[in-house]
Amino acid sequence: MDGVLWEGQTPLPGLLPFFAAVRSTGRAFVLATNNAGLTIDQYVARLGKLGVAVSAAEVLNSAEATADWLMERAPGARLYVIGGPGLLDALTRRDFQLVDSDVDYVVVGKDYGLTWHKLDAAVLAIGSGAQLVGTNPDVTYPIENGLGIGNG
Repeated sequence: MDGVLWEGQTPLPGLLPFFAAVRSTGRAFVLATNNAGLTIDQYVARLGKLGVAVSAAEVLNSAEATADWLMERAPGARLYVIGGPGLLDALTRRDFQLVDSDVDYVVVGKDYGLTWHKLDAAVLAIGSGAQLVGTNPDVTYPIENGLGIGNG
């Protein structure tokens, strides 16, 4: 949705007419984003503030997709997570263990509270055998003034 429906806090031109046209078809749709930073409910609220009413069932983020992917491969795994509320919510709802040691997977998403300490912990866990999982490969993402750093 970043850079497609909005940039930063600014809706892109044509947002409301586009959704009016989509709704007029009566077809079901899902809005997908590879940004794992927000929860589904936060995306629903953000879209609502822009004048677009959607349900939680009409939104999918990469946090949910990553959590589902991990559930298929390693339910209950021990995870060291660098990420925001969307990723933490998706993983804790699926009963993964969020830990700082004896890590099976390092899971990385957008983290506005990123520190060198978190990066060091991730590197040490990977060096000890943990597998690295990213919520998306993007090295940048669109913001109001250009491109910001992504988590890829």
